[in-house]
Amino acid sequence: MKGLEIIQAEFSWVPVICRKAGISQATYFNWKRANTWVAAELRWLKQLEDEDAKLRRVVADVSANEDGEG
Repeated sequence: MKGLEIIQAEFSWVPVICRKAGISQATYFNWKRANTWVAAELRWLKQLEDEDAKLRRVVADVSANEDGEG
């Protein structure tokens, strides 16, 4: 029962926000679900960009070392 109370407390503000915004709670939760997916994709994209930057630095370092030896 305690878990249900936590869930109710966590989302108790949703009806207030929806009334102020003039949207239904279903619309709110659909938007939230869609944007949670987008957030996950953005985190994945950021990881790819970080890995790409790291690999570019490695390639640049190797290239600089090869140029210095030649």
